[in-house]
Amino acid sequence: MIDEFTATQQLGFIFKADNCIGCHSCEAACSEKNGLPSHVAWRKVGYLEGGTYPDHARVNISMACNHCDDPVCLKGCPTGAYVKYQDTGAVVVDSDICFGCRYCTWVCPYEAPAFNPATGSVSKCNMCVDLLEQNLQPACVDACLGHALEFGEIENYERDNPEVLTQIAGFPDPYISKPNVRFEQSRSLPTTMNRADTELIQYQSNENTLPYHSVGKTSAAPDAREKEPWSSLHSHETSLVAFTLLAQFVVGAFLSVWSLPLLTSGVGLESSLRAPTVAILVGITGLLAVGLGVSTAHLGKPWRCYRSLNNLRYSWVSREILAMGLFFGSLTLFTMLTFLGVSGPWVYWGLGSTVVMCGIASIFTMSKIYIIPARPFWNHSHTWVSFYASAFMLGPYLVAAVLGLLTPISVAVLAAFTAVALTVQVIQSISQRVHLQNLVSSPQNNNWNQPFGPLTTQTQATLHVQGEADTSRDRLFGKFGRFQRMRNALSYLTMSISAVTLATVVATATFGSANVGMWMMNLVSTVVPWVILFLFVTALVGELIGRALFYSVVTPTTMPGSLFLNNRGFEQLARDTGLANNQTVGVFPH
Repeated sequence: MIDEFTATQQLGFIFKADNCIGCHSCEAACSEKNGLPSHVAWRKVGYLEGGTYPDHARVNISMACNHCDDPVCLKGCPTGAYVKYQDTGAVVVDSDICFGCRYCTWVCPYEAPAFNPATGSVSKCNMCVDLLEQNLQPACVDACLGHALEFGEIENYERDNPEVLTQIAGFPDPYISKPNVRFEQSRSLPTTMNRADTELIQYQSNENTLPYHSVGKTSAAPDAREKEPWSSLHSHETSLVAFTLLAQFVVGAFLSVWSLPLLTSGVGLESSLRAPTVAILVGITGLLAVGLGVSTAHLGKPWRCYRSLNNLRYSWVSREILAMGLFFGSLTLFTMLTFLGVSGPWVYWGLGSTVVMCGIASIFTMSKIYIIPARPFWNHSHTWVSFYASAFMLGPYLVAAVLGLLTPISVAVLAAFTAVALTVQVIQSISQRVHLQNLVSSPQNNNWNQPFGPLTTQTQATLHVQGEADTSRDRLFGKFGRFQRMRNALSYLTMSISAVTLATVVATATFGSANVGMWMMNLVSTVVPWVILFLFVTALVGELIGRALFYSVVTPTTMPGSLFLNNRGFEQLARDTGLANNQTVGVFPH
């Protein structure tokens, strides 16, 4: 592997779209040569259709790994399972090293890495490097009946064929990873091409953009759309819903506890606050330990989690795990010393500052994991805002509620925590509104937050992923619309009650006991902690729904499928009806 990922001889595939007859011989040859199970495919054939009879047109697309110049799979993999060879430019994954986090399947815009649930690891096209060593062509190229697939050195092919294309209809924007695949297509197609699978995406061409760019298709009228049941919020990423929220909550809770001396004008912890704060510290440390354990449920091979730090140089997953590990370690040490009564500025301010910095860094690295061009719904500043908002909203609410119920702490301190949480929630609400508006802007231009390699300097590059963004928004307000409305209602309820609570506390403090009476001040002091506890519950439920939607509605960039093969809708139908139990169907049953 070389640092700059530059091959001395970059080999790649050439796809002649006019020649492909959709016979799937390339798929069969690839699977047979590599001994793949029926539910795993390294090369996939899909198609697009457009026009109306008699001017109907169909174009088939055969696609495998494109062995990119900027291999986002290699950079994203935390285990270092990927390598790019200098002599051929082949990007190869070692499935034995892979522990099945599937992050490479998130960042790859072409669905090249294939996860096998049976083995808990990822595999993909290896360019048939063993055949290349024998001066033979890859199995898929050799099996192609229509000579639609060719193979050779990309630079030479571009020199000899100046009309070659880097993108055709259905192919995600090549700026994302600079794929080493080239296309030939001379046949004219309709201006709108539709996918045969269940993804609500179509491709349009006009003179102002790339030859074809993706746009979303509305599923149905809003009142006619199928409503998803509660179980639809449960997915393979449910463990990540729990982990991310727990980790962010713990960061916010610790920062709230750590800031108490600043709010109570004391040096260190006051005696009346020591027991509750120690209880909070022990509780959040235990919760973070649970969250870290739950996060491993996302892995195909949880027992291989120790490999997660193998790619600190490139992978934000590795960096997030390192930052979270440092946060957990420093938090545990701080909690132990506080529990044992070890005090002093070096503990509270020295070690405490370290915990705070590690916590903030862990949320930063966690956010970077999701800022990826292949998932436009996530690839937005709102991801940063929502992750930090979960921390600085849930943490202050719970700490204020616990201290208010267990200690005679001033209502003004509780109001300060509530004001912080309310401010953060307002910012989150505004950010969400901007995010949803940006999803319908065409085309998306997200170059300011590109996380990988040379793309950070491509200030003029525009990613044509509007179809995926439109589809995510359609799912959010369509099938998942009632959950989004419920989340918004909880958010508005929490903000309204918080504002009323703050106004009541301020009014009581302003007019004083002489005007409102001691009974009113005592009532406020008694009721406010319970109100804040209620605010924590409503905020937590809203954040749980929002985080589940975050994973459920995202639509990745994908290659077009067909009616049955490479069709998520058919795969789900096969599982629901039991067809997946028949191995020949090619769908893993679980």
